[in-house]
Amino acid sequence: MASQAQDDLAPFVVRCVVSRTDFRSLADFRSGRPLPGALSVYAWPSTTLREVAHLLYLADPAVSGPHTIHDFRVVYFDPESDRFEADAPVRGITRLPTGDARAEAAATQTLEHLRLTSHAYLECATHAGRHRRYEP
Repeated sequence: MASQAQDDLAPFVVRCVVSRTDFRSLADFRSGRPLPGALSVYAWPSTTLREVAHLLYLADPAVSGPHTIHDFRVVYFDPESDRFEADAPVRGITRLPTGDARAEAAATQTLEHLRLTSHAYLECATHAGRHRRYEP
């Protein structure tokens, strides 16, 4: 069995879906149609959400500005319920530090911490304008 250090050496494809202002309905994932705003990026389990925000910007600069707020959640198919489910969102990440301690703590969460697998989606809802306080 590979060690954690060895597992972290191999990147995996993160299937991202970027939405403006709010998260999509989970029914949109079930439709089977290509989702608007879908991007794929390579990342490691140790990649932070701030780094994911940078990767999304590099994949499509129209996604965000330096102070655009990124909210992330993991969306996955649950075979027991036969539907898509979503974990609680992590809110308030920007590409640049904001000085807000809670938002900065959120920005340092990793894909491993979110338990993201290559079979799930990482959904990102972006919000333009001034940074708002972190909401749990």
